[in-house]
Amino acid sequence: MAKSNFPTIEPVADSTATSLSARYQLTTGRAWRSTTHDMYIGSASELTAAGIVRPEQLPGVEGLPPTGVTFYDGKMVSRYQRCKHDEKHLNIVRRGRGFLVRIGVTAQVRVEREAIEKRQTEIWSLQYEAQDAAERAKAVSDREIRLKKELAECALHVIPQSAGDYQSGLIDDWHRHAIHMRDSISPDMTRYKIGDYEIDSFGCGFSLDESDMIEFDALVDEMKELLTNAKVRFNAQKQKQTIANCQIAIAKGDDKFQRVLARLI
Repeated sequence: MAKSNFPTIEPVADSTATSLSARYQLTTGRAWRSTTHDMYIGSASELTAAGIVRPEQLPGVEGLPPTGVTFYDGKMVSRYQRCKHDEKHLNIVRRGRGFLVRIGVTAQVRVEREAIEKRQTEIWSLQYEAQDAAERAKAVSDREIRLKKELAECALHVIPQSAGDYQSGLIDDWHRHAIHMRDSISPDMTRYKIGDYEIDSFGCGFSLDESDMIEFDALVDEMKELLTNAKVRFNAQKQKQTIANCQIAIAKGDDKFQRVLARLI
């Protein structure tokens, strides 16, 4: 077979490029490239009309293998022969009713494309890292929103509705603290009740004198009496603001609210 000059494909810069690959891409939409080759897929008529191959180079014609053929510098190369994949390399493989054509590029073009590919890989890596960081930040934010929602629901549940409720809450809190304190100063195992649970505590080996414990019990009772008879002040505006803040936190933690917010953003 006589030596022939195969087309050297220039990089496609934009849609107005006049290179062979650009024209074929615009015509068929089936041209792409790797770092080592320009590749085309199409029918025999499309590929020959575009000047990518000649009819006598297509697999299946007289003297050529039926499924695929490789040329180097215009000469057919056996599948068992090695050849360089440079601008003199041409590989044509049958694909269904058409063909896949791979044309090698010059060393300079390969270096340029490898640099572009490396830079693109770096960009993709940075984009992936940025996306991953954003997703992790969003996950943290979502957890904080859910936590605030749960805390707000608890806060609304325990907000006192009257001065009596407020005082009862203070007395209950003081009673719980006093029990723990009483346990820590007692020399013996103490069994006490919190809610529906009875808890045993075995002490730490240290304790206060019995006379001091009696005085402690008297102070506990005195503190309860003080809380029971104390004058209570009420800031309605403060409570209103607290309830509003809780409702906002609960709304933000609602899935439906988040979906609406995502659409608005």
